[in-house]
Amino acid sequence: MKKIRITSVLLASCLLLGSAVSCKSETVKDPNEPSTAAVQSSLKPEIIMKGSEPVTQASTVPRPADLEQPVAAKSGDLCISVSDGDMDIQYNGSGTDPRHTMLSYNAGVAPVTGNGDYTVSVTAATKGFRFDMTGDENNTSVLPEGLQFLAVVYKEGKKLNPKAVITVKSVRVDGQEVPLKAKAYTASDDGVDLKANIYNQWTNTPTSDALSADGPLYTGGQPAAFFSEYSPRIIDDTSFAKWTTLEIDVSVSGIE
Repeated sequence: MKKIRITSVLLASCLLLGSAVSCKSETVKDPNEPSTAAVQSSLKPEIIMKGSEPVTQASTVPRPADLEQPVAAKSGDLCISVSDGDMDIQYNGSGTDPRHTMLSYNAGVAPVTGNGDYTVSVTAATKGFRFDMTGDENNTSVLPEGLQFLAVVYKEGKKLNPKAVITVKSVRVDGQEVPLKAKAYTASDDGVDLKANIYNQWTNTPTSDALSADGPLYTGGQPAAFFSEYSPRIIDDTSFAKWTTLEIDVSVSGIE
């Protein structure tokens, strides 16, 4: 999903001055001039090329008052971390980073209150998603396509409960269950969050700190007997050609 910006000040000048002023290119002011830059910023759309259909993005359109509020995962919460096939549509638990908020509307996060079962989710079936992607809260033409990364993250879990294990029980795409071809392990990339990879195309082997409900995946630096049952890619990405809602059921264990 490629994005192209319209940077012509000519368009902004024409829209601002209307038919009473000529829109010839030689009359356009220096784009670095403050007044012109302000007009350009307020009118300049961002275009998403979805196949052959360009769609105006929302960055320059006034936000409607009836959009859902972004959902942010707090310390101690479980959430989905996901990137679509072009890494243009993402969510990582943030409710403020504009690069990652389009799937934050109505996102299902789950506070971890102890060992037990939890469900987390994200959805593109929101006015907020449609507005962020097209500039029109009722425009349903853009949906996530493909998958580069999918995981369940326990925010600050490494600090809060370093022995916690996230076991992935079920993955559903638009209500349809995706077959699990392996088991997910729990590890930390940054020493802060815990993460259970579901589909990570950049990782081929469980990391040295990997934990599971069966125990550590390495003992004395050597793979455990059950090591081969675990993978950073426990599903195929074929179910994610175009999708709207993801739901993941997990079980958390190891909290003392």
